[in-house]
Amino acid sequence: MWFLEELHEILCDLPLHRYSNLLIHANLGLSGVCGTDPLNPHGVFLDALQNKVGNCSNFFIPAFTYSFANRETFRPYSDSGLKAMGLVSQEAWARGYSRTFDPMFSLLGFGETIHEFISKPAVNSSHGDGSTFAKLVDANTGLILVNVGCATTLIHEFEYRFSVSYRFLKEFVGFCQEKPEESAQFMRWKAFVNNRNIPNSEADFSVLNRDLFSEPNTKRIKLGRGYLVHLDTDFLQAYLKTKLENNPWYLTRRGQLSGSWEND
Repeated sequence: MWFLEELHEILCDLPLHRYSNLLIHANLGLSGVCGTDPLNPHGVFLDALQNKVGNCSNFFIPAFTYSFANRETFRPYSDSGLKAMGLVSQEAWARGYSRTFDPMFSLLGFGETIHEFISKPAVNSSHGDGSTFAKLVDANTGLILVNVGCATTLIHEFEYRFSVSYRFLKEFVGFCQEKPEESAQFMRWKAFVNNRNIPNSEADFSVLNRDLFSEPNTKRIKLGRGYLVHLDTDFLQAYLKTKLENNPWYLTRRGQLSGSWEND
């Protein structure tokens, strides 16, 4: 069981004042029952974040639709994709959080300067210079990860920057309807995706989680039956650079197979 007061104390003990932006990944169910409000733990979670960081930082929650990959029209004003993202994302949408413009990897955001991320990005791409993910990495975003290990979608931005061989920048095509009263417009969009032709190249962060849990820069704090992890993108980028230089398959299933990379 966990409580609002407990989560508030955890957030107060973290150096969140350092960051202009935070990215949140959360699976609250693994922390057990929320004693503050058993029927709405996701609302309690967002209340704590809004009260702690809402006035000094933006924070973002995944709202991925994979619209173009699924041959669907992207409608940022709709709740498309949110059921698959979980109840925290659904609660954020119900509260009116703003959605970033990305027909593959959109985010829901809350904060005073969120408008900087809501307009169309400078490039039609989820990764690379000018993308929302790149802006978050460049600004040294703080990460709050609840019961998901150390996994974050921003890892794929690092993989793009380090030019890993098992992913590539793929162009998708589809239609975007920005507002209900407007017509859908054809658009080309790129995302850095897995190359399925390479065996065992799927993402696998199990060794990353094990390694990071022993790092002093990773804060791992008990929350109910689960754990809240905090780190930031500056540290994670430098850490992954070293790991990928030693093992280019470190973040894949192939990289977890003992010795499979050493002769490549």
